[in-house]
Amino acid sequence: MSKWKLRMPAMYGDIPGGGYMPRAGVALPIALLLYLIYSVIGSIPTFVQAFAYLIPRVAAGQDPFSLIDDMLADPAIILVALFMTGLTIPITVFYIRRIEKRPLSTIGLSRERILRRYISGVGIGAALVVLTALPDLLAAPISWKGFAAIVPVYLVAFVIQGASEEVLFRGFLLSAISRRIGVFWAAVLSSALFAAMHIVTLEGLLDFLVIFLIGFLLAMITVRTNSLWAACGLHSTWNFVSGLLFPVNAGGMKVDYSIIKAGDPAAAAPDFGIMGNPEYLYALAIFAALAAVVIFGGRGRLFVRRPEDERSLNIARYIAKKTLPERHLAYAERIADMVEQDDAKAAALLYLVMEQGVSPQTLADAGIGRDAGLAAMALVRRPGEDKEVRRARAMDNPVAAEVLKAQERYAADYAAWQQAEQARQYAWAQYMAAWQQAFAQPYAHWQPQARYMSPAQAEWQARQDAERDAYVRRYAETLHPQLDGDSQNTSH
Repeated sequence: MSKWKLRMPAMYGDIPGGGYMPRAGVALPIALLLYLIYSVIGSIPTFVQAFAYLIPRVAAGQDPFSLIDDMLADPAIILVALFMTGLTIPITVFYIRRIEKRPLSTIGLSRERILRRYISGVGIGAALVVLTALPDLLAAPISWKGFAAIVPVYLVAFVIQGASEEVLFRGFLLSAISRRIGVFWAAVLSSALFAAMHIVTLEGLLDFLVIFLIGFLLAMITVRTNSLWAACGLHSTWNFVSGLLFPVNAGGMKVDYSIIKAGDPAAAAPDFGIMGNPEYLYALAIFAALAAVVIFGGRGRLFVRRPEDERSLNIARYIAKKTLPERHLAYAERIADMVEQDDAKAAALLYLVMEQGVSPQTLADAGIGRDAGLAAMALVRRPGEDKEVRRARAMDNPVAAEVLKAQERYAADYAAWQQAEQARQYAWAQYMAAWQQAFAQPYAHWQPQARYMSPAQAEWQARQDAERDAYVRRYAETLHPQLDGDSQNTSH
């Protein structure tokens, strides 16, 4: 067994409401099918726009093959192509909600801290563009080209385009195959497919590696933040800022509305940036370093050592048995059984221990690991703290978020059980009311005479009782169709 593991995010936990995730071997063809549907439908307006561009020029005698580069740089065609990628979002969402019947939170589209996470992705994306283009910016003079009025339209188009690819690759595909083959290999596979989808605009193997690493970084950010919003912000910003800063973006489409220009202002626009240029190793090093920070760095790091988690869980179980009341211990063990990771199991036990007055320092001295201890602290209810505030605080910790999701599933299951129990009790009350109406009132005066009955009278009374009981059962069953089994179970 490996000494390391890649933590499963809380959003890939149990699916409420009877939904399901497809197997890994089925998810890949489904993703390709969804992409094909978008490509077929979305290409129609693009082809119409392309023909509208070519027909009058070909009719004027120009060579159609010489017009291809100019056509691909035409703003109308680029914008139509970018906006049509937005079809991926409703197509994928429709499939997830209607076919798989699972909530959008399972692909990372939760409603928690949307703006904060998106802005963080925007900042990371802008910083990545500047860092990867830094050698070119330092090697040539920079001039101001101006701000074209069409730039805001490109901004909206790139926001849609980045979000659509994230919903398909890091949303649907990554979530579907992570539960089957593990988060790490799911990230590798989805990133390889993401790079393969861009193969038309790539010029070689190094281009493929750059796009693959970008996809892997986006997958790790999605898993780390337990949300898709940061990846959407990074992806859209990467495409948009690279188009604003330079006359070429990472997707291979010429965008001649950049704000600044490197080199001689009178010279033709150079083809610089990381795509189509030799600075690949520099860019790959930046992406690899950032991916390592996302995976291994900080409180919510993704790779954790297994022995520490196992030791923390064993210590947590011992402390919980010595500290918690029997009822609280049973609840904590039930929640621990509902989560997969050992540090999450330990946190499910420890936060109740801490609410009993045991200090974090005492747990640390006992040998509890850092991840389990921090998650337990995030789950502890603080005096006077609102329920939503406590939930938002716990969701910031990936381990605590896994425990919190398990608690919410347990609460939903318990509420459903209570509702079913109330229905059974109501059915039994209806049965007893029917019994009182059919027997107790009319035949109450017979009870004192029962001991003085002759054998013939007793036989006759037994037949009457049997007929009465049959009548009561038939009457009660009309009140509640499933009374037969439920009432007997309740009576015991």
